Amino acid sequence: NAVSALGYVGGEMALDLLEKTLADQDPNVRSGAIFALRQVGGEKALALLQKALAHQDPDVRSGAVSALGDVGGEKVLALLEKALAHQNPEMRSSAVSALGDVGGEMALALLEKTLSDQDLNVRCGAVSALGQMGGDKALALIEKAVADHDPEVRCGAVSALGQVGCAKALALLEKALADQDRKGRYSAALALGQVGGEKALALIEKALADLDP
Repeated sequence: NAVSALGYVGGEMALDLLEKTLADQDPNVRSGAIFALRQVGGEKALALLQKALAHQDPDVRSGAVSALGDVGGEKVLALLEKALAHQNPEMRSSAVSALGDVGGEMALALLEKTLSDQDLNVRCGAVSALGQMGGDKALALIEKAVADHDPEVRCGAVSALGQVGCAKALALLEKALADQDRKGRYSAALALGQVGGEKALALIEKALADLDP
């Protein structure tokens, strides 16, 4: 829509208009404003996104948190850390997704904490973000999540291993093929398909032979 298009126009005038649309009565207009601010970036856009974090509309708040991932920087990390402590799990889920976009050591440290969040969706979002980031530290955290008590988190973790795709990830996926949960085994097979290669194919063939009748 026209509001979203302001994000591609940019400039002070566009930012002034977007600031006004954040108070619009139409939720679609407000969502468009958040999308546009994500595209514009910069200090003024960041200031407006920070202001939107206190908006009365929870969708605007969650959208603003997600948009912070595209802005990046130390100030954004501080805002995301605060969002991780929010009582609304949707806010925390948006924050973990944004951390995956931001990346870096501090983002990894924050994601590590969220692996013990009480909300299932937050934990699943955290392993997905770790898979997006990749690297040895992220892989070590995903390995911990593969042993989570909840099968949904384990499925998310094996899917993240498919994104990482290194030799150690293959070894962990081979173990995941023996998961007691059928969905976990299926997720491991899908992740192996994502990794590709001869060894992954051999493991998938073995998994197919071991499927329950």
